[in-house]
Amino acid sequence: MKKLLPILLIIAVLVVAGCAQQQDTTTKKRVAGGSGALPPSPVIVKDQAIKDGTVTVEKATSSGPGWISIRVQADGSPGEVIGYAAVKDGENSNVVVTLTDAKKATTTLYAALHKDKGTAGKFEFPSPDVTVTIGDVVGEVVSPAFKVSK
Repeated sequence: MKKLLPILLIIAVLVVAGCAQQQDTTTKKRVAGGSGALPPSPVIVKDQAIKDGTVTVEKATSSGPGWISIRVQADGSPGEVIGYAAVKDGENSNVVVTLTDAKKATTTLYAALHKDKGTAGKFEFPSPDVTVTIGDVVGEVVSPAFKVSK
């Protein structure tokens, strides 16, 4: 038993050290510069009822001209785009987005922020009007989910 105790202690130290190293790697991957917490989302949208075929995004902050697209939920993730509206550089309040087909709306929708990188004033998704990422970290797209009722 006395010989087993030092071995168990070594194993415990290695496990704890491995977990701490894994957590640090994850943090650096999620946030540019490895600063820790994600910055606040530049898109704020609340649960709401679809009204006259539209939904409203409370706030969208864009660095340059862009778009807010509304996407249905498909297998727990953003799917098909069912509406979009232009946003200007800076803070945009109460952005009303007309849904092209409100019947396609799922109970959970996503409001995605895009950069207008192609023809100015023309929504071109998936390319070149890409979805904005938080802190320009790949995989952390700006696309908060919200619930809707019809």
